[in-house]
Amino acid sequence: MVQIDAIVIGSGAGGAAAAWALAERGASVLLLESGPAYDPFSDYRLDRPDWALDEFPAKVPVFNRQTVAPSQALEPKWTGLNSWNKVAGRYNRGDRRLNGGYSHFVGLGGSTLHFTGEAHRLHPAAI
Repeated sequence: MVQIDAIVIGSGAGGAAAAWALAERGASVLLLESGPAYDPFSDYRLDRPDWALDEFPAKVPVFNRQTVAPSQALEPKWTGLNSWNKVAGRYNRGDRRLNGGYSHFVGLGGSTLHFTGEAHRLHPAAI
């Protein structure tokens, strides 16, 4: 019988970092994931110039798996941070956040795999 010191649920950015830190300190860690592994050579088409036009190759259906809280009111003081372009103007012309859901993913690596490790944040100078 194998002794497990810690069980980590989810192998996304947080779970993987926690599992790694525990293992580095000698703990026997069991990492549980709700979805399958993905092979970068057969599951993705990153070798094609139009790769960004394809949908993510989800192996597990995610429709209706997401829950979204009610949209928040937009604060006028942050108007300068709203998305816009010269042709169409302001993207959201309403007074509440747009609620289009989010891109949910089920698989080994969690959203880190889905978003290829990217997590865009506002630059402190923009606040």
